[in-house]
Amino acid sequence: VRFALLVSAAPGGDIALSEDRIDAEKAFANKIWNASRLLFSKPREGAGKPESLADRWIASRVNACAEAANRAFEQHRYHEAADTLYHFWWDEFCDWYLEFKKKESDWSCAFEVYEKALRLLHPLMPFLTEELWHRSGHEGSIALERYPQFDPAAADPEAEASMAIVQAEIVEKRRALAPREEAVDRARIEKEIEQLEKVIANSSRQLESEEFLKKAPEKVVAAMRAKKAEYEGQLEKNRAALAGT
Repeated sequence: VRFALLVSAAPGGDIALSEDRIDAEKAFANKIWNASRLLFSKPREGAGKPESLADRWIASRVNACAEAANRAFEQHRYHEAADTLYHFWWDEFCDWYLEFKKKESDWSCAFEVYEKALRLLHPLMPFLTEELWHRSGHEGSIALERYPQFDPAAADPEAEASMAIVQAEIVEKRRALAPREEAVDRARIEKEIEQLEKVIANSSRQLESEEFLKKAPEKVVAAMRAKKAEYEGQLEKNRAALAGT
């Protein structure tokens, strides 16, 4: 609930909290929990520093995540901090990095990045992160740990560029190997595009109506504009995904 509120707390509008949003963040918590279980089953022993390309990439990405999260907190843009951490954990750490690590034996860097990412997430999901902090072997509270800061020396643009090429190649191979699944996925995306286009068209009609703008409270208008921008962003993503199927 806490994370769902923060993700929805964009400036200029009321928080549109829904059961779907809470369910989505519950799935996010489960994603982190399952990733933690995988990590805890691996040995901590190792070099303790980035060894493989995957290690170098995730170390650079968590460093960038720390920079974005600190900047968002300084500007009181908590929804941006939540969004940044969500995508780091779900997309980069869980979906990509851990899959690469399954083929490697040295997990020491993974533990370093994991614990740094837990500290970054703690202000937004304190109960989950506190529990996982203790399960990872720490006795003191995670709340007493120093909040991670951006380190220019930890940035690795070369590793990020190389990993982007690898990721693109993997995505292309997956598409080539699963044409049937992509055709089920294509139908779903087309339906979502149709729904988004209808919602955007309706919002545009209202926001272009002088009568509506005169009568509606400023907060309502601001919230509608923010939502319309969000829908338009999602529409672009869906169209791009459709073009690639």
